[in-house]
Amino acid sequence: MTGAEKIELALIVLAAGACWAAPLPAELRLGSALLLGSALLLFQGLARDLWLLAKARRRAAAETRAAQCMCLESAIGVAGVLAGGLFAGFGVSLQVSMTRWSWFLFVLAVTAIGFLIKDLVFEWNPWRIRREKDHLSIVVKWRK
Repeated sequence: MTGAEKIELALIVLAAGACWAAPLPAELRLGSALLLGSALLLFQGLARDLWLLAKARRRAAAETRAAQCMCLESAIGVAGVLAGGLFAGFGVSLQVSMTRWSWFLFVLAVTAIGFLIKDLVFEWNPWRIRREKDHLSIVVKWRK
């Protein structure tokens, strides 16, 4: 495990622990929960990507290549934002009760999943999910 990954794990625990002190709502609509979780996943990926880009500038620029794939973390985050937006837009009023433990576990689960899938990309030609450690250098190509 790299030093950056150890720091990210520590930040995951700190973010989840911050839920104990933060004045968070006791009830949340399902659409809002989806939006919030997806935004958290996307923010985590953005922060990691900005760190990797800053680190890459200090060393030689990486070769870019085109591929028919996309970051799994980003795809799940965008899908969750769209689903949450649809739920909110259609007025789905299903309420989710949230205690301090619920908030802690919610943030911990979302960020831990983000950490676990950070190096995964999915390809659509052929369809598969694979590990790509440095997928920042890939330019998304929709067709061959």
